[in-house]
Amino acid sequence: MSIKKVILLATFVVGALFLIIFIPAVAKIAPEIFEILKADDHQALVLYLRSFGYTGAVILFILQFLQSLMPIFPAVILQITAGITYGPWWGTLIITVSYSLANLLIFIILRKYQFGDMSKLFGWKPIKKMMKYIQNQDPNLAIFILYLFPILSNSYIPYLAYTTTITTKNFIFVMIVASIPMTFASVYFGDRLLKGELLSAIIVFGLAALLSFGLYKSKSLLKKFLLMIN
Repeated sequence: MSIKKVILLATFVVGALFLIIFIPAVAKIAPEIFEILKADDHQALVLYLRSFGYTGAVILFILQFLQSLMPIFPAVILQITAGITYGPWWGTLIITVSYSLANLLIFIILRKYQFGDMSKLFGWKPIKKMMKYIQNQDPNLAIFILYLFPILSNSYIPYLAYTTTITTKNFIFVMIVASIPMTFASVYFGDRLLKGELLSAIIVFGLAALLSFGLYKSKSLLKKFLLMIN
């Protein structure tokens, strides 16, 4: 069985388990969660998630998964909440695994059924600019840079990536590696914010931004590195 089929099967199984086990439970409390999100009360959201114990991590996971499928609110809210509630390491793990599975699911479905140029669906000028950008660059490098700088929600990137020649294996690698610096910085920011250590949060966020910028400026080396994973 090819790696693509294994990934598709694993994604389907994981998705089915979530639908069967967790979605009904989350659906009951979803209205309360979205009311808190609309009120922009981060502290209330943290207290609410903590009231569920370990189940709160599952709720956060599903919220991030849904946000990656439908970017109805900024992902950074969930990343900061993850840091405040579960700390930098567990918070980063929950967020990274969740959006990676969601992005991969979109990418595989689009590749399988060939929906055409999805940028037309959004009709949003920045999306069209990003589409033009990836068409004029090596796809591995272009998609790496899009994930490296989360100017747009990562929810949009799979719709652009699937039209390129990037392989599923490379997409997974690029998506996870490129997303980690700024994801960790946002989650860490939440953790330090809770502890009242704003200066260290700003320093780490700045270091992550410098790392991302350094990788961007070293595009030739980055391109050689990405070629090694083919």
